[in-house]
Amino acid sequence: MNPDFAGGTLVLQDAYIDTRFSRAFTVRFGKAKTPFAMERLQPVPTILFYERALPSQLAPNRDIGVQVLGELHGGLISYVAGVVNGVPDGASGDTDTNDGKDLAGRVLVRPFVTKTASPLSGLRLAMAGTTGNQNGLLGTIRTTSLAQAFVSYAGNVSAGRVNRVSPAASFEYKRVSMLAEFVRTNVPMLPSPTLHPGAPEDSLGVHDVSHEAWQVAGAVLVTPGTMTADRGVVPLHNFDFGAGHWGAFQVSARYHALTVDDDAFIYKLASSTSSQTAKAWTVNLNWYLNGNVRYVGVFERTTFGGTYGAPRPPENALAFRVQVFF
Repeated sequence: MNPDFAGGTLVLQDAYIDTRFSRAFTVRFGKAKTPFAMERLQPVPTILFYERALPSQLAPNRDIGVQVLGELHGGLISYVAGVVNGVPDGASGDTDTNDGKDLAGRVLVRPFVTKTASPLSGLRLAMAGTTGNQNGLLGTIRTTSLAQAFVSYAGNVSAGRVNRVSPAASFEYKRVSMLAEFVRTNVPMLPSPTLHPGAPEDSLGVHDVSHEAWQVAGAVLVTPGTMTADRGVVPLHNFDFGAGHWGAFQVSARYHALTVDDDAFIYKLASSTSSQTAKAWTVNLNWYLNGNVRYVGVFERTTFGGTYGAPRPPENALAFRVQVFF
């Protein structure tokens, strides 16, 4: 169980039960992360930045269903497959209001995992996808650090089969970590005629709208310690001012972008205040006092543009966080 008290409101983010029959076969029932985007699936203690990047805005978050997962050939291959209720891009769900269900699956390959002495032993390649019929209101796309809405749909709904795909790769070697990720989502949208007066006559039908987002990120641990995708950073020496130990410092940077389909604006599916593109660069400092506490400081600049959409000034975000995890 994973409760969340952000914003002064209690939300049960995760609530599931795993039955592990073997390392190769586990059954999961309940509310959990949909097996899709790589960074979304990483636990909060191990992500490189203050918040996840723009591709996570197009990825489903938590959903209710049943999943099977496991590792094969000594960790060479990991898989997850599930049947879930289905949620809009970036959203979570606790209830289901229609008969449609989503199929979701992800395969991750560690091609050199058995060669522990090889610099490539930390390479991971993943491919994931979801498909399913959805009918309901669409979510809002927000910036990462300040969570400000820059794309909304003003009453338009999804009406048909939603397909998503996400190739991704990550790499860890000694004090260096890298991540590359791409997400494409295709959503059939049905406009609301009462909210879009003056729209073209053919705009009242269902339109397939595709959004894309990607990121490239890297991090360097500048002080002694260990860094893995599963455990995050563990300092060689915990913070102890009297003994002259400062824990571990990690510097990370990324570039990420999101593009909204032209048709969302041509057929007035997106609201008049929406922007077509968002492009952001981020620099981040993680200070790990020990294996359970870190301070995070980030600066992120996001610019907006594209052929369509409303003009919007750049967003500059400076944020700090103290995190305790165990």
